[in-house]
Amino acid sequence: MPGSCEAYPPNAYCSSLIQYPVYLPPNESIAAAEASLKNQGIDLLLKLNSTKEYSACVQSFLEYSCYSLYPACIGGEITQTGCAANCDRTATLCYSLFLMAGKLDALPKCGPVSIDSLNANTCLGTAKGKEETTLPSAPSCPSILLPNPNFNASNPTAPLPEISGQRCTGPCCLPCPTVYQFYPNGRFNGLYESVRPLGIMSALGCLILLASHALSVKDIEYPGTMMAQFVFGALLCHVVSFANNAPSLVVCRDAITEATQQNSSLCLSQGILFVFATYYTVAYACAFSVALHFLVVHSNMKLANHQWALFASIVSVGVAASATFAGLGQYRTTGFTCIFSPGNAATWLIFVPLGLISLPSLSMNVWTVAYILKVHWLAPSGPIRQNRLIVDGSEGKSGDSSFSASVRASSVGLETGRVGAAKAAKAALRKMAGTLKASGRSMGLTIVFDIIFCVNWSVYLYLNFVFTTVPSPKWQKEWQACVATGASQSECAKITQAYLPPAETLFAVEALMESLGLMFFIVLCPKAFHVFRQHLTRQ
Repeated sequence: MPGSCEAYPPNAYCSSLIQYPVYLPPNESIAAAEASLKNQGIDLLLKLNSTKEYSACVQSFLEYSCYSLYPACIGGEITQTGCAANCDRTATLCYSLFLMAGKLDALPKCGPVSIDSLNANTCLGTAKGKEETTLPSAPSCPSILLPNPNFNASNPTAPLPEISGQRCTGPCCLPCPTVYQFYPNGRFNGLYESVRPLGIMSALGCLILLASHALSVKDIEYPGTMMAQFVFGALLCHVVSFANNAPSLVVCRDAITEATQQNSSLCLSQGILFVFATYYTVAYACAFSVALHFLVVHSNMKLANHQWALFASIVSVGVAASATFAGLGQYRTTGFTCIFSPGNAATWLIFVPLGLISLPSLSMNVWTVAYILKVHWLAPSGPIRQNRLIVDGSEGKSGDSSFSASVRASSVGLETGRVGAAKAAKAALRKMAGTLKASGRSMGLTIVFDIIFCVNWSVYLYLNFVFTTVPSPKWQKEWQACVATGASQSECAKITQAYLPPAETLFAVEALMESLGLMFFIVLCPKAFHVFRQHLTRQ
């Protein structure tokens, strides 16, 4: 079945080379051929065309691909095909670039050719006869890339070992930590050192609060009994972060190897404990918010009788989550802490459940605050005063003494009932005030924690979303092309600015989390010091 001859569209990949009708086999289209070129990575190659080192390869590959896909055509028949030399020349010129990109399998495979492809007068392209393919030496790694110590230049096609924590392609590797490379050079220098004092002060603050709780445990009323668990979870988070003082074990094992659970037992330990502590803290913040809500809004204390069951449930969930992630082998440095690596699809196993647990806490706190405001807005004095005016007004308008007497009698009965209701309402308010006096600061802390956690959760969720949800996202290809041209890290970081959260945002999130225990201490220290004074007085 004969093919067809079609005009090649302008502004397509090969428009600079093709000014003739092209041959299309039956059931084929130019759109399908263009999609094939795109899948071969032609966009990335074209971005390298302006680089002197790669322009010869780009032009040769484009010539080879276009003339191979689009033979010349007249009357539905092929009249000219690509020159055989196109293939040989491309395989030679593009060897170094494709080797660096780890795409040697994408180089043209030059086999037997037709007579027409050898005819310099009729073939398409630059016909210089069959050229001998000479393999140049391995390319130097451009820009931020570092040499791959496992690459064998004498046998470049040999498969490379997959080493945990390394992101290498061909002879070059990304430096560690990977996420830093997408930001301007030096932007994260001294980040952990600057927030370390906050973490130390937070841990000490949590220890003081827990000590005061231990001294006054018999005097603490429900649901304040849950606050110690909440503070303990925050303390565990801060203690686990102290492992960051050994960056060679939890951040980078060497210049190109990130810390993972496979190459660092400390990374595995930190990851397990950090996930457990996060689940533990978030779950107890949620439990306290729910308990306080039911106590204030519904006068319900049923959860007080099930605190051990609640503790067992929360611990079980934390252990299950941390163990599951370990079983999947997914603990890896974020660039700050060993927990997950952006771009890892399994990280959703951490984010989604944590988000589901934290939502009830935030919603219950909002509901409780709204209820308290509503109760105070509708305080008993207002409605009672209005009812008195209505009765008195009815009496004043009537001239009938018997009617007035009956109204007065009714008024006395109604007033008595209202006074009783007012006393009951005031008693309820006093009870609510007592509960809030005992737990108001704690509720405020859970609200602050919910806000900080939601900010942290949202930022890292977005960071993971950027790396995982879009297959081969455009910005990563543009960044790779920038690095391949030898541009500086800061120059290539301009490409990522529109997609990644600013480095300042990541710094702020880390600082907020490290200051969590310090916030607890500032809010609860008056009560803690009061407990210490009482204890010393008794002694």
